[in-house]
Amino acid sequence: MEKDKHNDDEIKKIFQMNDIAVVGMSKNEEKPAHFVPKYLISQGYNIIPVNPTTNMILNKKSYSSVSEIEQKFTLLKFLESQKMSLM
Repeated sequence: MEKDKHNDDEIKKIFQMNDIAVVGMSKNEEKPAHFVPKYLISQGYNIIPVNPTTNMILNKKSYSSVSEIEQKFTLLKFLESQKMSLM
């Protein structure tokens, strides 16, 4: 198994994230871009959907772009290959 390249401070910051904007969040329950944010919500995270094709996902307002979000947030982006990346 590969060793994680993040140091302890970086890992602590990841666990302290509360407000997470999910770019590419999906309404399709079978896609990771739906069920991962849904799980995070169940664990107490505030998820901010970003998807220009809909105005609501999981009973939360969906933004067309991150520039519309007025609060501070951490960015989680779902890539087309269904991999995730923290920005």
